[in-house]
Amino acid sequence: MNSTASRSCRFFPLTLLTALLLCASGERATAQVSQNVTRLGNAGRTVTQSEVYRAAPDLDYLLFLPEDTRARVDGRYPMILSLSGIGERGSDLSILRQDGLPSMLDGWNSFPFVVVSPQCPITTQWYIDRTDTLIRRLVEQVVRDYPVDPERIYVTGYSMGGIAAWDMAARHSDLFAAVVPIAARREPGPSFCNLRDIPVWAFHGTDDAVVPFSLGRGAVNIFRSCGGNARFTVYQNVGHVSWPRAYDTMAVYEWMLAQRRPVTRSVAADGSLVFADRGGALTAWNFDDAGTPPVRLGELSLPVPLSVLATTAIGGTRVLVAGGDSLLALVDAADPVAMSPLWMTGDAGTPTAAVFRDDTTLVVAGDHGVGIWSLADPAAPAALAAIDTIGATAAVAVSNSRLAATSDGRLHLFDISAPAAPAHLASWSGVGNAPRALAFADPLLFVGDDNDGLRIVDITDPAAPDLLAARYPGDRVFDLHLADSTLYAAVTDSGVRILDVSLPAQPVELSRWASPGRPLDLAIGGIPDGTSPHLFVAGFSAGVQAVDVADPANPRTVAALTVAPPVGGGGFGRAYASAVGNGLAAIAWGWDGLKLADVSDPAAPRLLGRLDTPGDARGVALGDGYAYVADGDAGVRVIDIADPDQPVEIATLLTGRVRAVERRDTLLYLAAGDSGLVVVSVADPAHPRKMATRPVHFGTALAGDATLAALAGDGRVTLFDLADPAAPMPRGTIEGLRGFPEGIALAGNHLAVPDRDTLRLYDITDRDAPVQSGRAAIGSTAFDVALADGFAWVAAGEGGVRVFDIANPAAPVLAGFYDGPAPARGVSLADGIAYVAEERDGLSLYRFDGTTGIDPEPAAIPGEFALEQNYPNPFNPETRVEFGVATAGWTTLVIYDVLGRTVRTLVDERVSAGRHVIQWDGRDDNGRAVASGVYLYRLQAGTRTAVRKMVLMR
Repeated sequence: MNSTASRSCRFFPLTLLTALLLCASGERATAQVSQNVTRLGNAGRTVTQSEVYRAAPDLDYLLFLPEDTRARVDGRYPMILSLSGIGERGSDLSILRQDGLPSMLDGWNSFPFVVVSPQCPITTQWYIDRTDTLIRRLVEQVVRDYPVDPERIYVTGYSMGGIAAWDMAARHSDLFAAVVPIAARREPGPSFCNLRDIPVWAFHGTDDAVVPFSLGRGAVNIFRSCGGNARFTVYQNVGHVSWPRAYDTMAVYEWMLAQRRPVTRSVAADGSLVFADRGGALTAWNFDDAGTPPVRLGELSLPVPLSVLATTAIGGTRVLVAGGDSLLALVDAADPVAMSPLWMTGDAGTPTAAVFRDDTTLVVAGDHGVGIWSLADPAAPAALAAIDTIGATAAVAVSNSRLAATSDGRLHLFDISAPAAPAHLASWSGVGNAPRALAFADPLLFVGDDNDGLRIVDITDPAAPDLLAARYPGDRVFDLHLADSTLYAAVTDSGVRILDVSLPAQPVELSRWASPGRPLDLAIGGIPDGTSPHLFVAGFSAGVQAVDVADPANPRTVAALTVAPPVGGGGFGRAYASAVGNGLAAIAWGWDGLKLADVSDPAAPRLLGRLDTPGDARGVALGDGYAYVADGDAGVRVIDIADPDQPVEIATLLTGRVRAVERRDTLLYLAAGDSGLVVVSVADPAHPRKMATRPVHFGTALAGDATLAALAGDGRVTLFDLADPAAPMPRGTIEGLRGFPEGIALAGNHLAVPDRDTLRLYDITDRDAPVQSGRAAIGSTAFDVALADGFAWVAAGEGGVRVFDIANPAAPVLAGFYDGPAPARGVSLADGIAYVAEERDGLSLYRFDGTTGIDPEPAAIPGEFALEQNYPNPFNPETRVEFGVATAGWTTLVIYDVLGRTVRTLVDERVSAGRHVIQWDGRDDNGRAVASGVYLYRLQAGTRTAVRKMVLMR
């Protein structure tokens, strides 16, 4: 893009905002109209990018700091990492301003992102020579130096930079919330399956002669084949330089803001009871059964996300230490269901580590150095001492009465036998480049370095420390945990390494455990009841993993607590598919797992219970009091839904990457990725048994009846004869589809397949030779289809819902449509009602009258906090109060008189998420009728409250 274009006003629609946004320009601003919103220009102070030059090997970069604050959350901004093409390499940052996103930023005062645009050295390319490590180091430095939200970092690039965007996300999947590659292909390197949890929006021109369109499409298809969620915008008759159009697409930036990467940074354990940071909330979980997912016990909202957790027992009461940005807190966790804060302070700096010298003496490392506290009275802790380490303290460890701490590349040793009067013993440099993790078994000190692996040091003589051994040079060690003679090291990019250090000069690596996310914090506990040793790993974007380490040479993952995104915004919790039976709907909700809804009244569907499965739920089937969830890499999960408010997982069968599930009597048919078609017996649901596997091709969608199964994926459909379910016989094949269908439907001798933007119909009367009987243009990329009564219902993505009359399969006719909440991902039919899984809005119900089109039923599943006006009002003698809560938890609904005195407590208990109705009969808590007058009723759920008035007239 040329410099003239870069000076023009850029108008940016923030998510859900229709306010006027301002931009600055050296020219007179003109009004533009887009999507019924008028945005005006304004001549004012021009925001420009700063040029930051750094010593090699660190990268030089342009830095854009926003003037607009509308995307700021808790004082932090979203950030875009912008990677340039090969023509912008060198050592002159002004070159970067000539193209790509940097060419647009100078003067764009309404752009709300921090933007970092590094320059690639002329001697290399972004995706070779491990230049990615320099990019990551730059990103982490910017996060430390500027108010950047680490959960909203996005990567984009064009040409070489677009290839690098794919590569960076695959190598550093814990870092980014979204990826936008433009005119890019895939380079050999890490698997794209590493980033399947990260949403992607890719752009490419059909006439690209530099990076052929087929390679760009191939990269997207590889990503989608791993289960990735990708948008792909294709510019017809456009060559390689497609990025000006892409970066001028304002919807891209709004889409970015909708993506947020929730993380888990810290974990503490007490037996099988585990406490974890969950995106700013302190949560308690019970891992007491190694064969099932953990049970959520309680949650306590704290002002900031937590980076430090530690637990102790004081006077028989469990107390948690929790620390985050400018917060140090003590929490009463005696009852993990109802945790409560005991004490908080913002004067202790930002903690980076916390350990206990004994049950009541706490040592805290942070940006203020080291603090020593007495917790004899947890409600009023006393500061005993403050140690100035001349710089921020990254880590601290205690052994006997000696304390070790790291600060600015140095190690310090103190005698704290008298905690109120610590004595400095020694300081050393040269034990690593940037020590950040410590474990201490006096006189042995284990040091984890930010850049240079693990060091084992003997400090018998503090004046002359002896380096005994060094391991993993060049790797980053985030945390260390020592248990007897076994050392657990959390090492970036390679999970946890387990070493026998009984001979410290000759440590022996026993095993490696590959973490699904970046391991940041370690804790030791036990399952069940603390009896068998387990390592609990806070895995950043992968939540908490429980690893059986009874045999350290053979660590084994036994349970996982995956990260759930916040309700209602971004993240990975998206509705993909539904199944319905007997007035109950089950929704496969992506990373949010399974949700159940009462749909007995189609006009008022009501959310019931949910179960956070460990994988990415993409398909679901119902039958005989059970739900069967296709949970991606986590296999198929069998859920007992006899009590739909409290679904319970009873069994798991791991078999491929399960994307779809169909149930017929006591059999399940699975579309299981590389495993193709899998047949499972659930005659005993608690013990599912695999009967057959047919890996004919990658399976992403499935349809079947008692005698036939159709498996779709990898551009084809294969039919299977199920006369003997233990030996499915491949029959005919349909070739030439354009991707990996997510839905397919079978009815009699008719098969329907949504092939991107085309509905294809097939006659399968001859199962060995299916033939296409007709097709229809859908108008948008479709995901699923259902057949009934001569109609095909299509979940048409951004196109909403489409219904085609297929009475004459050779000439399908669009009979109705509804441009409802998008994208529509899954559709199932029951009793004339269509149940549509809408990615962002959950489950919506539709009916079709055959002549006037489709009408939505009034409401999607409610999932918001709400307190409705009572009805009737005024009333005598009874009234009804309806309320909704977004997540299950302790809830109170109390009626007060106008003086604030409690009249009647209607609700004081843990309630499920969804809508609830309570009657009040005009009596107080003692059963006495109250007088006529005005009363207030107050709802509280978690930190949310609402108050309304009601009038009683006797």
